[in-house]
Amino acid sequence: SMGLLSTLQTVRLDTEKLISPPPSVADAGARLLVKYLYGLFSASRSKQLDVSYMALTAFPMEVFDVKDLRVLDISGNYIHQLPEEITQLQHLEVLKAEAVPVSDFPFQLGGMTSLISLHITAGPQLTCPPTEVCKLAPNAGLQFLQKLYKAQFSRRLDLSSSGITSTPGMAVSLPGLKHLDLSANPIVVLPPSIGISSSLESLRLTDLPLASLPVELGNLCSITTLRLNRCELKTMPICLSMLGQLRRLSIPDNGMQRIPAGVFEGMSSLQKLNLDRNALTCIPDSIGSLLQLRKLRICGNQLSQLPIGMSCLTSMTMLAASCNLLFDLPEELDALSNLTALHLSANQIRNIPRCLERLPSLRCLWLSNNQLAGLSARMGLLTNLV
Repeated sequence: SMGLLSTLQTVRLDTEKLISPPPSVADAGARLLVKYLYGLFSASRSKQLDVSYMALTAFPMEVFDVKDLRVLDISGNYIHQLPEEITQLQHLEVLKAEAVPVSDFPFQLGGMTSLISLHITAGPQLTCPPTEVCKLAPNAGLQFLQKLYKAQFSRRLDLSSSGITSTPGMAVSLPGLKHLDLSANPIVVLPPSIGISSSLESLRLTDLPLASLPVELGNLCSITTLRLNRCELKTMPICLSMLGQLRRLSIPDNGMQRIPAGVFEGMSSLQKLNLDRNALTCIPDSIGSLLQLRKLRICGNQLSQLPIGMSCLTSMTMLAASCNLLFDLPEELDALSNLTALHLSANQIRNIPRCLERLPSLRCLWLSNNQLAGLSARMGLLTNLV
């Protein structure tokens, strides 16, 4: 109530033991002191507290004494950190924190169901929410924090198309996170810290201009699904060989030209592999080590032949190799006893490969747009074709 002393010009206080108001306010002079106290006094009725530009060096704890506070303005102070206790302001609807040197806003703000507006200055020091996110729209920062908060419980974090230029530290350190989507962002480099997400099962990185992956990505010991569509990867990253639990790997549309010889040897659990629409001229024989592989897509490359090692893929049920330069298939592929669907359209095949006659499970065969002169009578042995 001392804030009602509007004519007060001089105040002398022992600030060494002063708790309220903060010493930085008391040292700033009587006028600012009265303004600060009056703000607290009137907030009890208006439910709005304005302590902006009052030389505060820390979050004012008197805020928690205002019952049912709805609007809080701490802009223009020297506050470097917000306390997690701010979530106790259950009725807070608007938080203004512009021009304050806070780098990390607590993601718990995203769990405040009454909060509908968060005003943040998108400065260079801001990391959470990222500066580039806050520039997108007035409430984009709050929406980002809400995603982080919800991810605690859903174990899913979708940051696709959010405008981020780097991977947020909170995104990779969130305990128990199982699904992470960073797609369609201008992220050029993934940080080594991506490897600490030991609980991560699914990682989606489509439409990122990465060109390479950090070695630490191979530490994702629980990951089962990895999507790298359109990431400008010219060589298949060797770190993928460390992902022993990986079941689904998608790397189409990268312009990929090379697959290192041993990259497949560590992916013993892989069941689905998509390499469509790259620039591959060959596939290493080590692909035969993918003994659990069931579906393989290699359409739209520059393959003139398939590796003999592919004959070891006896679990495979579907092989899609359309739109290549194939003129024949290895005789050894007749070992693919479980193959039910084979796509060979738009190649340069002149004669029906003899190995096809010895595929007992084959039900669907595509051979259109080749250079076939005719069909062998032995094709009649494929009684399961539909």
